[in-house]
Amino acid sequence: MIFHPLLTLNNDLMFVFLLVHLTLYIVVFFSHEREQ
Repeated sequence: MIFHPLLTLNNDLMFVFLLVHLTLYIVVFFSHEREQ
């Protein structure tokens, strides 16, 4: 019973991490394109 909320929390964190990573990648890409 203790591991179930931990697993769901881990999944949420993984999803948020992927979203943040993708957003940062897009922001860096566009800023780099704008520089040139």
